[in-house]
Amino acid sequence: MATGDPYSTGTASVGAGSTTVTGTGTSWVAAGVRAGDYFAANGLSVRIASVNSNTSITLATSWPGTALSSGNYEVRFTSEPTRVTGALNSLIQLLGNGLLQSLAGVTAASDKLPYFTGAGTFGVATLTSFARSLLDDADAAAARATLGANNASNLNAGTVPDGQLPVRLQANSTNVTDWNQVFDNGWYRGNGAVNGPADISPSFTMGHVQRWDRFVTQTAWHISLSGAANTTLYRRQGDSTTGVWSAWYKVLMSQTEIDARYLRRDAAATPATDNAYTLGASGARFSAIWAATGTIQTSDERDKLVDGAVDPAAAGAIVDAVEPQLFRFKVGGQTVETIQEEDGSVTEIVTPHPGERLHSGFIAQDVKAAFDTAGVDCGAWGLDDKDDPESRQWIRPDELLPILWAEVRSLRARVAAMEAGS
Repeated sequence: MATGDPYSTGTASVGAGSTTVTGTGTSWVAAGVRAGDYFAANGLSVRIASVNSNTSITLATSWPGTALSSGNYEVRFTSEPTRVTGALNSLIQLLGNGLLQSLAGVTAASDKLPYFTGAGTFGVATLTSFARSLLDDADAAAARATLGANNASNLNAGTVPDGQLPVRLQANSTNVTDWNQVFDNGWYRGNGAVNGPADISPSFTMGHVQRWDRFVTQTAWHISLSGAANTTLYRRQGDSTTGVWSAWYKVLMSQTEIDARYLRRDAAATPATDNAYTLGASGARFSAIWAATGTIQTSDERDKLVDGAVDPAAAGAIVDAVEPQLFRFKVGGQTVETIQEEDGSVTEIVTPHPGERLHSGFIAQDVKAAFDTAGVDCGAWGLDDKDDPESRQWIRPDELLPILWAEVRSLRARVAAMEAGS
């Protein structure tokens, strides 16, 4: 106030130890009461921290006296020189902590932003125009628009454009020239690339690479869509640290190979060519063949050149010479255990087991000796390797049947003659 007279209109209430003063019939704001003035009552005074309204004041410190309830009071105005001096003292205290001095040591420049590097120390960071355009965005949607991530072609709908991906993961496979140099995860095309599978044209090779740490697996196949001949799949393992690769190995034959080498893909499960392939081999036998009926042997006379009938005398000599035997196989069967190695290759451990059950049959060497004595040479006996007399010997029991048949016919004839003579 111009006169500096205290303001005491109305009454005031303040609790003991409180900083809140409530007025009744007061007009503190209108009267020009400000922070820095003093609230006084009952011989005590406390500096005012803030004037909240015409009827509310907050004290700078707790009221030191007893509670005042709707009592007399006065606000003592601080003179302007005193108020300015107090403000300057407060400002000096604030500036005395060294922050402004540290800030003053920072060199101001375009596109720079000061920031705290520690307690009471400042540094300067670059603040580009793009960063400022992002900082002034009001919300996340506006920020995505600034970043260019707000539509279907730039991630908003989950679509990653090729430009934001390494070429090995883009929509079209990247081309390589040497498969030995491909170690990173991704999809590749070997257009004339060296060190690919030998059975695939270098110009038509597709590849997929999977890598964990230094262990790398490459899978390659023919890119052409020409048909069953190009479905072959190859694989190999490598070490990205040493650059050493295993040999390519086939993990899937082409359907053409399967049809030619094994069985055709039809209901009859027939071989690709008539009378050209065997089922199993001497050293690769099936342990058993299960069937609802026996095998059918082709016996049409149009398929045969008859050389003559079986000599009954020779048949009898063979029957007399060959002794049927009961026996056990030295190796009755084998179990195969498959182990997946760390490098991706597969190892098979084969364990043989001795035969336990008795079987009845003939010994091939006995049949051969009887044939030699009787002067017979036919397909009932043979060698695994016809050029190696020490190779494994075999017999065809179905071809022994006609010899037994001839002997039975001879016996029947003799029995009939004996019966006729009696």
